[in-house]
Amino acid sequence: MPGLDPLAFPVALTEKTLLRARQRECGVDVAVVEDAFAHHEELLDAIDAAKASLDG
Repeated sequence: MPGLDPLAFPVALTEKTLLRARQRECGVDVAVVEDAFAHHEELLDAIDAAKASLDG
């Protein structure tokens, strides 16, 4: 659709370089994005620890 941001509403994201540039402009640490699995595991561990502290 004309006028819509192609990165906000992608049909199929094929231009990863453009996406990374936009993420950097918005303050995203792209190194974290590139190694997302390790950071996701760390986040899940922190969530589990917070839940456990609330249950106890």
